[in-house]
Formats: sequence, C-alpha cells, structure tokens
Amino acid sequence: MSSFSVIFDMDGVLIDSVGLNWKAYNQALKAYDIHVPTKDIHKYIGKSLKDQIHELSRDHSVIIDTAKFEAETREIKRDLFAHIQPLPGVVNFLKLLRANNILTAVGTSNDSKTTLDRLTVANIRDYFDQIVTQNDVAAHKPSPDVFLECATRLEVDPSECIVIEDAPVGVLAAHNAGMICIATASPYASKDHLQNAELYIESLDSLDIKDLVNLLPTK
Repeated sequence: MSSFSVIFDMDGVLIDSVGLNWKAYNQALKAYDIHVPTKDIHKYIGKSLKDQIHELSRDHSVIIDTAKFEAETREIKRDLFAHIQPLPGVVNFLKLLRANNILTAVGTSNDSKTTLDRLTVANIRDYFDQIVTQNDVAAHKPSPDVFLECATRLEVDPSECIVIEDAPVGVLAAHNAGMICIATASPYASKDHLQNAELYIESLDSLDIKDLVNLLPTK
C-alpha cells in the first residue's frame, strides 16, 4: 500500500459544530443588527475567528470588538458544546485508519483550548497523532501553514498528505500546501463551492482506504 497520512479539519468534518458556532455568533451579532443566513455562512467558515470578525465588519460596515465578541460567544457556546458528538462515520473511519497504521492529524483554525476541549468531549482526541491549531502558526487558512505544520510534525512530505475539509477556504489551503483534498458535504457550502477538491463525498461513511490510495499520484 502507498504511504500517506490524513489531515482532518475539525469543525464540520469531525464534529457537527459549524451550526452551533453560528447559532452563537448570530446571537452575539444581534447587537450590531446583523444576522448571517445559512446560505452565506460558506464565506466565513474555515477561517480564524479574527478573520471572520474582520470580514463581518467589512461586509456590514460596522466595527465589531473581537475580544468582546469572543468572550460573549464563548459563554453561549459553553452550553451548546457540552454534549457534542462526532459526525456519522467519523469514529469508524478513524478506527480504519488506525488499523492500517495511517498517521493522522487535525489542522484547524480554532485555538488550542477549544480544539482539545471539543475533541475530548466528542471522545476522539486519542485517534490523532498530531493536533495543530491557530496558536501554532502565523497565518491562517487559506494560508497553507496549518497543514504544512501538520506534515512537519508527522514527519511526512506534504505531497503524501490527504486533507479532509468542508470549507472552500480549507480546500484552497490544502492545495496551497501541495496536498490532495477531499471535501465532505456541508449544509453551509454547496458542492459547487467545493468543486476544486479532488474528491467530493457525502460523509465519511462512504470513504474507504482504496479511495484514498486512488487519489495519490503514481510513482
């Protein structure tokens, strides 16, 4: 079997957190008379909170205090995320990768504490060999930094990494890193938004090792 590693985005790929995030964000955005509908969320997902706030401020011609917004939404999300579960197919797929000795990592735009807390609550933290967050890199998606750092920590070449993403900006980041990307279906990004991925799947339930191998360049 070809040698490769798999890097996962977290929100929307491993756990059903995008909708919960935006429930909290929209609640806090009421103070600015802003509501982001589901059809527009694809423009923001996958980016750091700082970048999302910057773009929301620009798009709606307001000044949003990032620190205040983060504190408000943290309180809201504490209850929302108390019992978060992995998305369908995630645990079985992670077990499959482990059984085949395939190295895995998480590459996310979330901060370290949020990432570790969510993976722990979802009971999937121990499936990953490395976890890289926004605290570990200087630039965020669509910059390739988070995925390149995953490859460095896994001690593998970027060309031997397959990224699994659900956001257009994440697909771009994977390609900027010189990696193959699989896009998972999302309520917040259409198939057209994710068309640049090498493979589009409805869920991890439909993915097998041979599908990953078939994406790798022949040597």
